[in-house]
Amino acid sequence: MHAHRSPPARASISSPGPGPSATKQDPEVLFAAGYASCFLGAVNAAAGQAKVTLPAGTTISVNAHLGTIETNGKGFGLAVDIIGAFPGLDKAKAQQLMDVAHNEICPYSKATRGNIAVNVSVE
Repeated sequence: MHAHRSPPARASISSPGPGPSATKQDPEVLFAAGYASCFLGAVNAAAGQAKVTLPAGTTISVNAHLGTIETNGKGFGLAVDIIGAFPGLDKAKAQQLMDVAHNEICPYSKATRGNIAVNVSVE
């Protein structure tokens, strides 16, 4: 498999210490932000392949949930809900684009497949 490599993305995060902090970002929030951005690009690609024009105001929301791992009750795991909003686009067509983006295009979806629960829906 040949993969094009983009320049590395870098993020620098420092811990503010224990307790609540206005500047602290939970890892699942950062994961959700990256997944949402990637998934929107995948939806755009799916729409291009299908020759569908996405409506203005199309959005992708990702909610990442932290919980314990069911297999042994030790440690933590993620579950993700991906919700697409496509104002004015037929809901069945929107779901089809979401499914193609999830099953065939999005690198985050490919990386997480079989590792975490991912629910994909259209509002």
